[in-house]
Amino acid sequence: MTVPRYDILAIDLDGTLLGADGQVSPGNRAAVERARRAGMLVLPCTGRGLVECQEVLAQFDHTGPVVVAGGAMICDGSTGQTLHRFGVNRHIVAASTAFIHDAGHAALVLKDRTETGHDYLVVTSESDHPVDPVSLWWFEEFNLTTRFVRSLEDDEHPDSTVRVGLVADSRDSVPLVDRMKAELGPEVLLHSFPALIADEHSKSGDREVHILEVFDKQAHKWGAIEWVAQRQALLGTRVAAIGDHVNDLTMLERSALGIAMGNAVPEAMEVSDVTTRRNIDDGVAHAIDQILDGVW
Repeated sequence: MTVPRYDILAIDLDGTLLGADGQVSPGNRAAVERARRAGMLVLPCTGRGLVECQEVLAQFDHTGPVVVAGGAMICDGSTGQTLHRFGVNRHIVAASTAFIHDAGHAALVLKDRTETGHDYLVVTSESDHPVDPVSLWWFEEFNLTTRFVRSLEDDEHPDSTVRVGLVADSRDSVPLVDRMKAELGPEVLLHSFPALIADEHSKSGDREVHILEVFDKQAHKWGAIEWVAQRQALLGTRVAAIGDHVNDLTMLERSALGIAMGNAVPEAMEVSDVTTRRNIDDGVAHAIDQILDGVW
């Protein structure tokens, strides 16, 4: 094993470190430990909130910083403390919520739980727009705390928003993307992608459930990695990143070494330097071994 070229190893969770069963395999777990022993700071970077990924973090004994909510927050993995957040300003929250209500759905406003005491503010409007069954399943699956309101005027913590989202049939959510981009412009970062759902929700005729997410323009994984690197007195240019999806693009493109999973979407492969094996084939372990052996 050679001295690694990288100080930070940023790793996405779903579709990357996690297998099809949602677990960290023994091979990946052992490889992450090898990376730590070699002196690299292992930095999980996930679209999940902290509560949603705590069980995963425990599988590989992670206690350091963790990037959550797609880069909108950096948290302490051991205490749960919020170290930094890239919040969404009130104007963007209101405009995004209005778009979602116009499409006939409730808006899912993700909060900094350490400040508000709840994970999601669910804004249904005066028309009591419904929450998608996939969202209700997700809330229950991860024991997330929610507060239902009809109006943002009932938000007691308007400055603690880190994301505004919609989970719905793609026929409702996808058409909103271009409209919201045109209206909200460069102030925001938008993601749109298929939802991670339980089998019972994926077998419902021709319905394809998508997620639409609205962030502050600085709230992406690379911005969060840079924040961690500065606080750790590490060089942001000595970062290797592994990912598979659209919310990984900034870190794959801007890291010194961007590693796309073998199961990555085409956009992720296009901006990466190399490609590893699929997540179901311990692609993270393969990538770590390539780094530690000095191949990459």
